[in-house]
Amino acid sequence: MAMALIVGKGFLLDMWLARHTPVNTDPIIDNVLKHLEETYSEGKGYKTSHGIRVVGYCFGGKYALRLAARDDVNAVAIAHGTMMAIEDFKMAKKPVTLACAENDPMLADELREAGVKVLQESNVVHEVKTYQNVPHGFSVYGNYSDSHIKSSQEQVFKQFVDFLGEH
Repeated sequence: MAMALIVGKGFLLDMWLARHTPVNTDPIIDNVLKHLEETYSEGKGYKTSHGIRVVGYCFGGKYALRLAARDDVNAVAIAHGTMMAIEDFKMAKKPVTLACAENDPMLADELREAGVKVLQESNVVHEVKTYQNVPHGFSVYGNYSDSHIKSSQEQVFKQFVDFLGEH
């Protein structure tokens, strides 16, 4: 008998994930990007010279990586991504930076390494920083009383600002 993964009172992660597949999530992302273009394009009085940079944390990491395949996206930053597949790495053609936790159960080291190999073989500009002794999610909800986790969180922020600023 299968059991549901309960993350918080009344919240069933497996049921939530079943409703948040690429089939359901991609159209939402497409609508957001379309709205941004319609609202902030040069025709509306805005300069778009800086282009679109995407940041994905956790669940958003998969979708940020998928957006690295789009011509209208300049670069992508991903922190402790989940549910990413090797096919997502194969689609990427825009610069990607990854901030990963070592031994993260949500992004196995083997998948991360295989994904990096795909990016290298595809000549995709990329950087990968693996942070030691931090839990999954450290860059979002860091334990501020733990100076190592707080420092790692600050390093990820700088990593993303620097990388996205270059691309």
